[in-house]
Amino acid sequence: MRMLMLLRHGKSDWSASEDSGWVPGADHRRPLAPRGIKAAKRIGRFIASADIKPDRILSSTATRARSTAELAIEAGDFAGELTLHDELYEASVADALAVIHATDESVERLLVAGHEPTTSSRASTRMGGGHRRVDTATLVGLAFYGPWNELGAGSAELRFLIPPRLLD
Repeated sequence: MRMLMLLRHGKSDWSASEDSGWVPGADHRRPLAPRGIKAAKRIGRFIASADIKPDRILSSTATRARSTAELAIEAGDFAGELTLHDELYEASVADALAVIHATDESVERLLVAGHEPTTSSRASTRMGGGHRRVDTATLVGLAFYGPWNELGAGSAELRFLIPPRLLD
């Protein structure tokens, strides 16, 4: 069994100043808000305590997604490799799925940090339909059997959906 974990980036800081590297209109560089930082760390600790540390972590290149992944990695003490992908920023479900399909078969647990609406759409489509809204810094765990390049619509089973507000 393989585990695909989808992590929506933490709450971002819309009021950040130029000092943080973000200016209005520069969405790609928008940082996390303090609440987003705290939530990313909570999710990382949850992943570690649940013994589901990823073998590989993929993230959008956007500051808020990358920071969410990095904070979760640090808080959970993951050994998995982090790879940044431009294709995960403003990605369609097909674009994001292409990145997942390229994952090496030695990877059993894959964590993908990204954005809305793709995170919710990816989760819902892999489970075969419906719609599950994925709030900021929420972790979705999907289990499936087979190679990564065969992960398709309806091929996965929801194992968990953990919003950070449920965690201590």
